[in-house]
Order: sequence, then structure tokens, then C-alpha cells
Amino acid sequence: MPGLPLSVCLEGSGQYMRKAITRNAMRRLFAFSGNRCAFPGCTHPLIDEDGDFIAQICHIEAASPDGERYNPSMTDDDRSHPANLMLLCYKHHVKTNNCEIYTVDALKKMKTLHESKFAKEPYFIPPQHLEQIVQQEFHFWAEIKKISDLRKNDGPEAIDMNLVDNALVYIERIQETNIFQSSMIDIVAGKLNSLPRDVVNYLKEIGLDAEKFDEQPYYNNPVYNIEWERMNIGLPNCVIHIHRDCLLAKASFLEMSLRADPDNLEIAASLTAVRKELREMALYANIYD
Repeated sequence: MPGLPLSVCLEGSGQYMRKAITRNAMRRLFAFSGNRCAFPGCTHPLIDEDGDFIAQICHIEAASPDGERYNPSMTDDDRSHPANLMLLCYKHHVKTNNCEIYTVDALKKMKTLHESKFAKEPYFIPPQHLEQIVQQEFHFWAEIKKISDLRKNDGPEAIDMNLVDNALVYIERIQETNIFQSSMIDIVAGKLNSLPRDVVNYLKEIGLDAEKFDEQPYYNNPVYNIEWERMNIGLPNCVIHIHRDCLLAKASFLEMSLRADPDNLEIAASLTAVRKELREMALYANIYD
């Protein structure tokens, strides 16, 4: 599944930071790129007329264990070396995720063939454009990772940013948190609803007259229906809306991915499942009122 170009990945239970590609390595990549995607026949520019980087820096052998063609015997320096990097447009970056077709050897041949075309006429990337790419691809996420690691020394209350390299993972984590939140709401609502009976039982246990408590109309008794509207209408509706927005975000992301890689059966199947859930929600789901 295609991910966002983050410079931070996860490996097992421990986090590590992908080694940043040096400026010299990126200059070399662009020098032999012709400012074009390296996929055969593609003329998509890497840097457009406005100076924006509109392509991606891609690893032949993945930078993280969950990536395509990952080679555990490589060092971080090997993974970030220009020999292991290609410049591709988004569509062809996604397409080359098919490891059965686009093997390490196939991509290396593709890279060599493309770069040989521009060896005699190197492309010069302006310094300001190079800096933009460095900031976009590495520095921001590396900074967030560094801050998160440093804050671990502040104690367990410091939030772990828990960065990954796939945007869908963030959506799925929101959904998991939403399910947990829904269960917590149910527990608290149940406790509040049973509170009047618990008070009566407690009064009896300590020898006080519980009848006077029972004689009070529920609308005059502050123990009855505590935050009933928020607990039984407001918060459950928030859970429903969060779930709806997660499904919409997943569908939009998968549609974008499928447009870039129309033949990807995994993406197509995921999109079909999400669309089915969205359709059922549109047909049958109700909010609390």
C-alpha cells in the first residue's frame, strides 16, 4: 500500500529514523534525471514550472522492513545511497510496488537506462529547489521524531508521536480509538444510570431511611439522569460522526491510490469494502435524538 513520504518508520516494537539522503546524493540523482520520471516512456516532470517538487524519491530496496524489496543485510548508508534511489512520479512509484514485476534487478536496469540518457547533459537543480525537497522529505518528520524521543525523558505522561509511513494506518488508529471511546461511554453511562439504585442500596446499608430518597420526583433529584443528554445523545453522536469521517477519508485516499495504480487488486478490494460500509451507513445509520 502506498504511504506518505515520511522519514520515520517502525521496526518491531522499537522505533528508528530513516537515514536522511544527503544533498550531494540528491544533486546526483537530479543531475542524471533529465528532470523526468525514470519509468520508461513517462515524461512527468520532477520539478514543475513553479519550482515545486511534484514527484517522489523512491528506494529500490526499501528503507523500512515493511517496504517493498527490503534487504535486511543492507546498511542505512546503503539504503540512502544514490545507487538505491530513483526519482519517480507518484503513479509510477505506486506501480513499482508490485515486487513480482518490479524486482530489484528490474528497477536497477530501469534506473541505469534512464540515467544513461542524461549523462552527457546533467540537469542542474537550483539550490532553493533542493532545499525545498530536503525540508519536504526529511527535516520536518525527522524533527518531530527527535522531539518525541527527547520528550520520553520527561516521563510517561509525554505523548509518543508514534509515526508510521502509511496514512491509512493513522485513520485505522483513529477508528480503533473511537471504538474504545464508545465502550468507555457505554460504561460511564451505565454507571450513571444505575447511580440512583446504588444510592438507595447504600443508604439502607448504613441504616438510613431510603424511602425519603425514593419519594423525591426524579426531576427534583440531582442523582437521577446526571448528564443524561450528553452521555446518551451528544457523545454517541460524536462517535458516529468520527466513524463516518474515517470511512470518508479512507475512501478518498484509496480512490486517489487506485487512480495512480488502476491494476492494483489489493487497493481495489479495500476500496470496495470501504464503499460497501459507507453505503450501508448512508442507508441505515441514524444519530441519537
